[in-house]
Amino acid sequence: MIPSLIVSESDKVVAELIPVPEEKRYDIRLIQNASKEQILAAKKGTLQNITGNCLVHTVDGVVYSTKITSIRGDHKDEDGSSKNKLRQWELTDIAFRENDIYHERLYAIQWYTTKIVNGKEKGSTRISCCYA
Repeated sequence: MIPSLIVSESDKVVAELIPVPEEKRYDIRLIQNASKEQILAAKKGTLQNITGNCLVHTVDGVVYSTKITSIRGDHKDEDGSSKNKLRQWELTDIAFRENDIYHERLYAIQWYTTKIVNGKEKGSTRISCCYA
């Protein structure tokens, strides 16, 4: 679930999802110097409110939409309280476990540095790709 595929609007960097259908996953490619059209398309992300919050993605030209409540496994407990099938992370967890519903991964790091130029602080950014 990605609310926005924009990594840095000011630096014109967006992420593009490349379907790998045989493995039921995506590769993530960063596009630098993205066009206005690519930036506009990236603002949508995969989390969209169609009929409730849905995960929306396209594979081979076919658009798929799945409600987030279905992915999480939302249900009512015996006492009527709301529950889901998401595992609670432990304080020592730094990565997902194979049986977790969501398999998060880091795909970009935006570095921000400052330096003094002519007596004034000037900031700059650099985007690094992360391949997992």
